[in-house]
Amino acid sequence: MALRWPHIPMILESNCQLVVAKFYAKGCDRFVLWNVLAMMHEAGSQLCKLEVVKINRDQNNLAHELAHFASRSRECQCFFDCFPDWVVFLSCNDVT
Repeated sequence: MALRWPHIPMILESNCQLVVAKFYAKGCDRFVLWNVLAMMHEAGSQLCKLEVVKINRDQNNLAHELAHFASRSRECQCFFDCFPDWVVFLSCNDVT
């Protein structure tokens, strides 16, 4: 999705310190998510900037709820111009 706006610097947040550390590590290993990290590097190379940062779990409520919503609805949805009220509420209340 970020590749739609390659000229805008992107920040990818994760509450998993291991994922963040592995993203910045040189070389490859047998990490179970190595293929995902390789895809992140590939996509990131097409962006003007990609930064992966560690956040606390309490800063991850919106992502958590969006994942549950996707799992329950079993549909692929993107919100661009208009967001459901619950998304706006959670985004305003996520700790930064």
